[in-house]
Amino acid sequence: YLPPTPEMEQLEALVLRRTQLVEMRVAEKNRLHQVHDSQRESVQQLIAHFDRLIDELETQINQATAVFDDTLKKFNDIKGIGAITSATLMSMLPELGKLNHKQIASLVGVAPHPKESGSQKWHSRCSGGRQAVRNVLYNAANVARQHEPKFKAFYERLIARGKPFKVAVNACMRKLLTVINAIVRDGSQWNAHAV
Repeated sequence: YLPPTPEMEQLEALVLRRTQLVEMRVAEKNRLHQVHDSQRESVQQLIAHFDRLIDELETQINQATAVFDDTLKKFNDIKGIGAITSATLMSMLPELGKLNHKQIASLVGVAPHPKESGSQKWHSRCSGGRQAVRNVLYNAANVARQHEPKFKAFYERLIARGKPFKVAVNACMRKLLTVINAIVRDGSQWNAHAV
């Protein structure tokens, strides 16, 4: 465990608050289809208010991530890694670049751990870890598997071998995290065209 810096703590608070507001906005958007017509305008006003608050928080998040610009420039070119993913990684994963690929994958909860007892063996499962980081990695890996050639080829190889969608996407999440971890550790740069 590495304690977060004050900058990381501030950024984490902003990211967590944004997540809460997004969840409330989703709830109101779902409610919009269920309320009586007389209450529709009230719900729409609340959604617009959440939109403004989220926009303000995203501006603050962008300002707070300026402290990490040197690190973020190295992997922000990966398709799927946006401002919120970067902010979440920087604030909620201070161990990034300081652990090996197996340790960081296990810490986040994207490493499958075997479940065995005597001669009994069950399917390996990914569990535990840092849920907020796992959630943004899921979204980032979904975009990367569609638009980033290296991840697309990796995903398609897994599907061709008969892996279920969730297993293949989890493997993409682990690969994405491993790449980011290596970039931060080595001080290297993402190169989409390197072999």
